[in-house]
Amino acid sequence: LMALQQLVKRLKLSSNVEFTGAVANESVVKLYNAHHIFLCTSITPSNGDQDGAANSPKEAAATGMPLIITKHGGLPEVMLEGKSGWCINEGDSAELAKQITQMHSKRNQLEQWSLLGAEFIRQNFDITALNQQMLRIYKYEQNWDASSTEKNNRSKHYKI
Repeated sequence: LMALQQLVKRLKLSSNVEFTGAVANESVVKLYNAHHIFLCTSITPSNGDQDGAANSPKEAAATGMPLIITKHGGLPEVMLEGKSGWCINEGDSAELAKQITQMHSKRNQLEQWSLLGAEFIRQNFDITALNQQMLRIYKYEQNWDASSTEKNNRSKHYKI
């Protein structure tokens, strides 16, 4: 982190780049609303451990921030590639710079990206919608005729 902070200072970007560190829950939405792009550039460590679909990119997208994330673990699942953000390869700083520059140069599309991203999160990660989907699955299973031979021959595909 210290090396990145020094680089930002050396490149005279301090007024444009902020390293927040941990943020209190009550300040998160305010912080998201004060910015235009959310970066989540995770890197796989030597032990191979990867993040799932992390909450912070979902929260940012839900507030209307376009995302730039790495192809890492479950991160690509939280957005529509090219419509509400972009995925880049881990460690590809040139592509990261290119995507940031493109987003900046296409600021007139920020609203469209924001709306698509927020809607994607509502449709795919809203806890109420997810609970309703699970309830439909449970009800489907509950009503399944246990004596039916179809039960043993049919793969379970749920229309949710």
